[in-house]
Amino acid sequence: MKEKNTLVAGALFLAFLMMNSVAIASFFGDEPAPWEKRLPFDSATIEYRISGMQSGTRTTYVKGHGKYEASYEKLSMHIMGMTRKTERVEITTPDWIYDIDLVERTGTRIVNPVKYMMEEYNRLSSADKKKVLENAKKMGAAIMNGMNGAVKHKAAKIMGYTCDVTSMQGIRIYTIEGTGFPLKTESNMMGMKHVEEAVSIKKGPIPDKKFQPPAGIHLEVSPEADKMAKEQARMMIQSLVQGKPMAGMPQRGGMTPHGASSAAPSPASHDGGAQQPDMTQFMKQLQGMMEGK
Repeated sequence: MKEKNTLVAGALFLAFLMMNSVAIASFFGDEPAPWEKRLPFDSATIEYRISGMQSGTRTTYVKGHGKYEASYEKLSMHIMGMTRKTERVEITTPDWIYDIDLVERTGTRIVNPVKYMMEEYNRLSSADKKKVLENAKKMGAAIMNGMNGAVKHKAAKIMGYTCDVTSMQGIRIYTIEGTGFPLKTESNMMGMKHVEEAVSIKKGPIPDKKFQPPAGIHLEVSPEADKMAKEQARMMIQSLVQGKPMAGMPQRGGMTPHGASSAAPSPASHDGGAQQPDMTQFMKQLQGMMEGK
């Protein structure tokens, strides 16, 4: 179980880095606290409709302008006449990320990688902090080019909110301008179609219990996974200070020679198979891991 937790934490951290290549300019923005994604509402409940390979709903609660987030989803997948149902919750706080299976009553808890990023960033001198902000924007563009991606700012409007639209490797993500918070996601990878779209946004206070793991859940913790995330945060910040990409980050034309496993263990390496440097294949593997396959 520890090895699996380390693998999942590594994949989560890589997904975190990839999402910041999607919204890296906002993550490392020009605000005094570049780590905070300031949503245009303090507290809100967002309902999503999910369709494609999986169908169902997701209810996402946010407070503190996005500092706290909890997503409760109920999904069904139909394969060869069989139906597989899942019910999960993911809770993100400034300190922790919880991923919980509400059917099996089990879950994991890892340190929020942003916490380690903040710690590393705050240790820097003023001059190095400036380098981080400058190099993040340059490297963000390079990463997007490496994944054949593109960002169009203020390109759409969803539920009354202006959205940036990011496209890469068969994925299109509509995020509230300057925040990286998704209101719509469309993907078509390897013939697998998936759509998540916000259908309602209700502003208002959220009960604190929504941001706490349900009672009676057994949570696996992995010091190894947290240690790895801390080291990767240190490497990430140093790479931004130096203006050099971490090993494993996508470069123009594809992944670096090290492949995805340089940033996080890949499912292929975990199973003893060959490395898969192709980004589309890695995204497919990552998607499977996030769905618990």
